[in-house]
Amino acid sequence: MPVVTAVGAVGELVEHEIDGMLIDSDDDNAIAHELVRSLERLLSEPHLLNRLSSTAADHVAAGNWAENLSPLIDRLEAWFPFRSEEIELRRTVTSSPGR
Repeated sequence: MPVVTAVGAVGELVEHEIDGMLIDSDDDNAIAHELVRSLERLLSEPHLLNRLSSTAADHVAAGNWAENLSPLIDRLEAWFPFRSEEIELRRTVTSSPGR
């Protein structure tokens, strides 16, 4: 289901109503309300669900992993500098051709 909350770098990876439904709130009650509203909308508008799912799948298939995951990897390196070598190795693997 293409509904996510804007936690961490997720908000940078998903574009609202382009390749998912992005819930941007820190309030648990607001998130719950928006989640229900988003799911009800997707159930009542199957064309929207199909378009969001298709666009998200196209982004994944395009293989732009290095570009798409770069903000998340940058944050991980900042949070865990003592593991930056391991994180850099994963960045190299995700940016390899065919990924």
